[in-house]
Amino acid sequence: QRRAPPRRSRRSIRRETAMGKAQERRDAEEKKARLKAEKDAKKKALKEARAAKKAAKATKDDPGPAPEALNAEGWSEAEQASLDEALRVAPTDDAKARWAAIAERVGSRTAKECLLRFREVRSNLLARKDWEERKRIFDGEVASVAREAYEAAYVEAAARNDDDDDTKEEDDDDQVHQDV
Repeated sequence: QRRAPPRRSRRSIRRETAMGKAQERRDAEEKKARLKAEKDAKKKALKEARAAKKAAKATKDDPGPAPEALNAEGWSEAEQASLDEALRVAPTDDAKARWAAIAERVGSRTAKECLLRFREVRSNLLARKDWEERKRIFDGEVASVAREAYEAAYVEAAARNDDDDDTKEEDDDDQVHQDV
């Protein structure tokens, strides 16, 4: 004679269903964690590639030392101050008259020398401004590369910490199964 299986109570059915749902949730969480780890690994690889590319570019675009200010004609500080003042107050209607008036205010230089010195100073200022911009960009890229390297190391350390936690959980699970 076969015996009929024992009748299950609603409570036991609910308990089994709840345990099944809990297992489904754990499986979904594990899958989500695995997908996140894969995504993080891809991001890390991409960041490392970008950092390497920026580092290569940054070393290539190093602006070098600051440009030297030129003073080919040996202008004194007093002459330069006179030129600066004359440039501020000289009329701008006629170019020849302007440079003649500037030369008259400077006193020791011709109109052509004043014009050449103006162009030289302007060239010096533009070269310095260009160098400062390239230096700012270069410093920003180097800082960015350093920041990305730090972030990559942080992510790697966090991943190692997560792996250590997972190993500990597995060891705990093994211990529970041995106790049972």
